[in-house]
Amino acid sequence: MSDTYTEVTRESWGERIGGSFKNILGGFTLIAAGILLLFWNEGRTVKRARALSEGQGIVKSIDPIKLIEKNHKLAHFSGSPILGDAIIDTLTGVTSKGLKLIRSVEMYQWKENITTTSDKKVGGAKETTKEYKYEKVWSKSHQSSKKFKVRTGHENPPSLPYKGKSIAANGVKVGEVKITSSTLSSLNCGQSLSLKGQTITFPSMVIKNDSILFSGVGTLAQPKIGDIKMYYRIVNPKDISVVAQLKNGQTTAYQASNDNSVELTECGTHTSEAMFASAQKSNSFLGWMLRLAGLVLIFIGFKLILEILVVLGDVIPFIGSIVGIGTSIVAGVLAFAISLIVCAIAWLYFRPILAITLLVIAGAILAGVFYMRKKQTPTS
Repeated sequence: MSDTYTEVTRESWGERIGGSFKNILGGFTLIAAGILLLFWNEGRTVKRARALSEGQGIVKSIDPIKLIEKNHKLAHFSGSPILGDAIIDTLTGVTSKGLKLIRSVEMYQWKENITTTSDKKVGGAKETTKEYKYEKVWSKSHQSSKKFKVRTGHENPPSLPYKGKSIAANGVKVGEVKITSSTLSSLNCGQSLSLKGQTITFPSMVIKNDSILFSGVGTLAQPKIGDIKMYYRIVNPKDISVVAQLKNGQTTAYQASNDNSVELTECGTHTSEAMFASAQKSNSFLGWMLRLAGLVLIFIGFKLILEILVVLGDVIPFIGSIVGIGTSIVAGVLAFAISLIVCAIAWLYFRPILAITLLVIAGAILAGVFYMRKKQTPTS
């Protein structure tokens, strides 16, 4: 059968109006979710930033080779790691010396790609064309064929039988400092692990191309749906840098006064200043990404609420398109203003000057919107 399926549906103007009323509830739900995300994120960002600032203020650089004092509230050091026990993946028997072994798993599956186009008709009706294309891909995430439009001939196994996993080494030391597996868990500077000479204990798994474990009814060159491949990366840098608390010469996470933990590990040799700057940068980047996500949720929510106006204008498609542009602008302005207000309220306790500035900007935007609306309203 064909791997492409096309579906054409038609909604009358009345059906679209009914659907728009239903979307209003969804719109308010998305706005609430966006507000909650923004508020939570501001608290998370400030809490993390304060913990890092606290840590930077008390960190002490030490020589891990000449470890005179085995207890430090927060210590920084760099050096060449001394490897401990070999890391063993008990699932497959793959064994390697290093700091961390990372297993990746992919399954050969059907994947559904949907392309949607809409055509508005005079009178407010809308014709929607959806094209479903199915392709076979290697994927780390499970593609549920239960949700496919066309399931027959595109069935996937019910789940991914095995998952990826990171295994940190035990017994690692830098000088006289014992490095725990939790300290090593954030290291990601791995390289592909050759499986040549490995004894694989997993039934039916065979080594392909010296770096891939394969299991299935097909071949690596011509796989079948449900076939599995695994491959590994080993983290084994020449030097590592660590910021952590020391207890009896062993690393552990430092608990800041706000209960946020500080434990930084990077590949290579880095100063404590550089490591804290990198951590602050990562925290700031995550904060902005979550702010953007919250803004988008609120924007989509307002678009759904205002969609009824677009549908009413779609009696003449050209008018509906103009109304659509207008509602997008209004939704964008409202989403931006509300996002600023939420962020300002969340920061009010932590950074009042910044919070007041954001509230002033948001107030100016809302005042501008109401002023323009009042100006455009004809007087009787």
